[in-house]
Amino acid sequence: MFEPTYRKRHRLRRLIALLFGSSLGHGLIVVGHMLMLGLGMVALSRRLGLSALGGAIAGVVVVLIGSTQTKTVQFEQIQPLAWLPLLLLALHADHRRTSCDHR
Repeated sequence: MFEPTYRKRHRLRRLIALLFGSSLGHGLIVVGHMLMLGLGMVALSRRLGLSALGGAIAGVVVVLIGSTQTKTVQFEQIQPLAWLPLLLLALHADHRRTSCDHR
């Protein structure tokens, strides 16, 4: 039977809270998403032509900027924000692939 993804995420959150406690579990999930945001920004920056140093600076800035830091206490808002660079990276790769196919 089909199970919506939000239920699967809810089960994962409950499992992490059970293993590590509610507060630490929440913190671990937020730290994981912040790492994913920073590394995703580095990968996106490198794909767009920035140097390694430029990509690292972009990753650090996006993680440490105030608007991102305020989202860390709002659990439901940091999760989609963390996936955004990876989504843009995938869209850019697909665009490049399809534009090369038409030449």
